Amino acid sequence: MINNKRKFYKANGIKLKTIKTNFNKIKETNSTRNSGWNFIIAI
Repeated sequence: MINNKRKFYKANGIKLKTIKTNFNKIKETNSTRNSGWNFIIAI
C-alpha cells in the first residue's frame, strides 16, 4: 500500500514539474515581450 502511494506521488511529481517548467517558459516569453515594449516606449 505505502509503496503504491510512493509510485503515485513520483508520477504526479513529474507531472507537476513539467507544468511548472511550461509555466516558467510562458512567463519568460511574456517578460521578454514586455521588456521589448518598454524599450520602444523608452525611445
